Parts: sequence; C-alpha cells; structure tokens
Amino acid sequence: MTTNIKKLYFPIVMAALVSSLIISCEKDDNTGAGTLTPATPTISVTPNFTSPESLVENDSVFEYTVTMSVAQLVDVKLNVAQVDGTASADDYEMSSEIYFFAGATTAKGKIKILSDELIEDTENLIIQIGDNETANATFAPITYEFTISNLTGDDLAVHMSWTTDAADAIGLDLDPTEAVDMRLLVIHADTVYAVADGSSFEDITGFDAAPDGTYTIATDIYATVNAGDFNAPITIDINLEFNQIGVVNGETLAFPAVMTNEYACESYRIELATITKNGDTYTFEKSLVVPGNSITGVWQGIDVDDESGYHDYESQVETILGCVFEIRGLGYSWMTDFWGETIIDAGTVELLIDETAKTVTIEEQYYLTTTYKDVVQDPYTITGTGTYDDSGDYPTMTIEYELTNNATGWANWCYENEYLSTPLFVAHLTLDPAGLKSAGIKTVVINKKPLVKPSHK
Repeated sequence: MTTNIKKLYFPIVMAALVSSLIISCEKDDNTGAGTLTPATPTISVTPNFTSPESLVENDSVFEYTVTMSVAQLVDVKLNVAQVDGTASADDYEMSSEIYFFAGATTAKGKIKILSDELIEDTENLIIQIGDNETANATFAPITYEFTISNLTGDDLAVHMSWTTDAADAIGLDLDPTEAVDMRLLVIHADTVYAVADGSSFEDITGFDAAPDGTYTIATDIYATVNAGDFNAPITIDINLEFNQIGVVNGETLAFPAVMTNEYACESYRIELATITKNGDTYTFEKSLVVPGNSITGVWQGIDVDDESGYHDYESQVETILGCVFEIRGLGYSWMTDFWGETIIDAGTVELLIDETAKTVTIEEQYYLTTTYKDVVQDPYTITGTGTYDDSGDYPTMTIEYELTNNATGWANWCYENEYLSTPLFVAHLTLDPAGLKSAGIKTVVINKKPLVKPSHK
C-alpha cells in the first residue's frame, strides 16, 4: 500500500472472477484446425502482486501468469484493456493481448506504471483480462486495480517488501503478504508521523511536505497466518527501496532475518533506518533497533540454585520484550534432569516489571506440558516474585518461583521431602557473560540428602 504522509488514504476495490474455457467457433484463429475434440479447460491468473495494489509511479513492472489446465489444438487469445479509472494511456504500458499458442498451457503478461515529471493527483487504473471477444474460448473477465500516487522531483518514495520462510517453517507455500501483514511507519520526534497499512507491500511518499529533520523508518506486524497445530516462528527478510526522481534510483537496504512473526502487535516495533531531510536532499542509512530494555537478554547464572548443591543447574533463562515482557527457560534443567520429565510444550511467561521498586512478578499462568515415561502429564503452571538491580554494568536478578500440577507445588514438595533447602525454586541470574562469579553471588554447597532422584507417577 502507498501512504502519502500528507495523510491521504485511498480505498480501492478488486473484483476477481475465474470460470471455464470452452471451445468456440466465432473467430477464425485456427478454429477447426484440429480433428480431435479437446477437453474443456479451466483457466487461472496468478499475479506477482496483490490487488488492489497501491504504488508510486516509478516505472514499476507488475507481471502475471495465465494458466490453462489442458492444452488446446488451436490458439486461445485473451484481450487485456483498461476498463475504468482516471489514469490515461500515458501513465502505463501493458500487454494488450495474451496468447496461448496451440499446445501451450501458460502465457505471461505485464503492466508497467510509468514515471513522469508531471504533478498530478492520485490516479487509479482498473485493467481487465479477457472479454467477450476471447478467441476460441469464453472467459469471465478478471479485473485488477492499481492506485497510483505521484512522485515529484523533491519527494522521496520509500517502498517496503519482504519474504518469508513460511514453506519451510509451517509447510505452507504462501505469498509474503499472506504470511504476514506488515505496517510501514514513519516516526518523527518520538511520534508516529505516518503509517502505510494495506494488504500488500507498503509505500510511503509525501516527504516533500514534511519539515526538515530526521525520520525513523520502522515496521510492525498487523496480522499473521495461523497454521494451527503447524504453527512455528516464521522468519522475515525485509527490503527497503528508496526513489527520488533524477537523484535516487532504486537504492535498497536489506535486513535479512530481521524478525519473526511471533509478535503481531503495535508494541513490538522494529526500527530499520533513518532518513535525514534537508530541503529536497535526503540521506538514509541503516539504523536497526530491536525492542528491549535494561533487563532484556540471555541470563547467566544458576537455576535452580539450592544451598544443598543438589539442584544447581546452569541458567537457560532468556527475557524478551515482545508484545509483553516475557521470560523463558525457568526450571528447564531441573524438570528434565532431576524430575525426569520431557518438555513437549513450553509456554512463554509474562513477567510484570515494576521499574520503580525494581521488582518482578509472575502471576499464575500456564507454563509447561511434559511427558513422564512417555505418558503426557497434566500441564504445569508457574507463579513467582523477584527483584532486579540494573544499576551496574550488568544487571542481576533473583526470582523465587513454584511449579504446580495436580494441585501440588513441587518446590514445596521437594522441600518437605528434604530434596530442596527452600520451599521455592530460586534462580540467581546475571547478564554478565562471565556469569555469577564476577557478580559476587556464590553458592554454598551443603548436601542435605543422598543424590537419589525420586520416582513419581
């Protein structure tokens, strides 16, 4: 979608109809040349764009493939024409006829939206593939619509496109815009200045009317595919293209594997680049900023940390600022090693942060599903509280928590049965890559009970 940062938005509509092709004798395009009776084919059109398509006039080329299910003994022709819209023939070039030559099952066509120096209002163009004069076939026409914004010499156009690994990640061969619906944002002075939010790749223009200064180009995900039981993170590669007539011609910035579709919300915003405007001169550069705060990252330390030394496991904890602040990995090693259960599903836990009191809270919520001796266990929930200190070079955090299933808190059970020296699991963590030793936190090893793991049902 194209958004002009002068705040003009243009709704557009597409109608798409596909029906059967049957052999006709109205035209003399080799009709009757065959002696066999051909099967009635079906026909489909596959564009490399999304209709309605919004764009800035910049010699952009849009291609489409027309496919017939069964090869014919005669030529089949589809006419292509503008059927509506304010655009004139000077605004575009396109294939006016698409031919399936005898024996062929595919044909291609294209339309090119031309760039010019004229200052024009936004125009729309509706083209139709097929009509009632289709040679050797009848075909219900398909229409595609384009909304064309004007780009003047002192304006800058920003185009955002993306690709995904949806086919590998979830087994669905989806167009990028089907996998994720993304927004293109312009931020100025910590305020969202303009948004492009359509159903296709996104475009923003109108910088000519914006005040001089520095603008941040950012993106977030409006919606993403739900693959049900096959859901898995989809990796997204983003490309930004910049154009200014006579000055900048299709310069790009690439952001491979810059994000996944795990966080479809406005609060998870990736900053990609900055644009500095000085009159009609623009400079742009990468400026990648991923959401985070002082206690976001991979934590070193001990989890669970127990005075007995029995449950001392290296941390697998990670904190992430997604749509909410999340924590992953608490108690994983204890669960799989000491408790002997296999984790088959792990929820992401919301961690509530009080930045004034420097405290963290985990309200009771789903956490894990496991198997024990190949039998699926009741789900585990987690609750907990803790504190953090981000005043030094590397933040530290201590969390006390409980894992519960079958109405039993298992930290407390381990404490009552002398497997644990505290009634809660305790994690001592630091963002210092060197670990706890340099953070001044040490574990006293006092074995309370022989190292015999308990069996359980």
